[in-house]
Amino acid sequence: MEYDIESFYRGLVEHGLIVPVRVQGAFGRGAVFEDVLERFNRLVTEIAAGDGAEVYTFPPVIDRTIIEKTDYLDSFPNLAGTVFSFFGKEKDAKALSAKVHAHEPWGDTQGMTAIRLKGNDEVVGMEVVEHLEQQLLVVTEQGFGKRTEIEEYRVQSRGGVGIINIGTSERNGLVVGVAYVQEGDELLLITQQGMILRMQTNDVRAIGRATQGVRLIDIEGEDRVVSIAKLVEKEDAEPEG
Repeated sequence: MEYDIESFYRGLVEHGLIVPVRVQGAFGRGAVFEDVLERFNRLVTEIAAGDGAEVYTFPPVIDRTIIEKTDYLDSFPNLAGTVFSFFGKEKDAKALSAKVHAHEPWGDTQGMTAIRLKGNDEVVGMEVVEHLEQQLLVVTEQGFGKRTEIEEYRVQSRGGVGIINIGTSERNGLVVGVAYVQEGDELLLITQQGMILRMQTNDVRAIGRATQGVRLIDIEGEDRVVSIAKLVEKEDAEPEG
């Protein structure tokens, strides 16, 4: 029996089951197609469970010209990609929009995606891990924080959604900063109204990931913590001669 892939593809398009996006091997999927695909995946997963089969999910792909024909980049530039993403601020977003509408190249506004963000979330800090025996300290705008062992954060591939670090409830507020610390390090907590608290990391309780933390600094009125900094001691100068 001969199988005509082109006729089959055109049939799916004509019946509205898939939508072409001008990228070979990629297409938009309708509700019926999604339902069939989900049922098929469940069946295959059940049948192959004994063989150790794994489910893989790949990022969506769409031709750049399709995006350019819509107003998507005017409103959601930071949601335009999972492999490459937009990282700029409002001024940069306006420059990106101007390039798109002028039909100019805009690929230089994109960078490799480190983490996929949801909703209004944003990256507030980054640290380089050198020793697994150290901890990650996190502080929220309402003055709460905690230390957590680095080993509690599993290594993930680039472009993932990450894992919960601390609860950002009404009590805590949003995260304002992180620091890579060890026993004996000193920290500065700075508020928007100019208050500063100097403290040792030993005074911050070491607890697990995805918890709400403990009170680090008392906040009065509408004040908020805006930044944290780790104090680095200068090495003693070597004697001359």
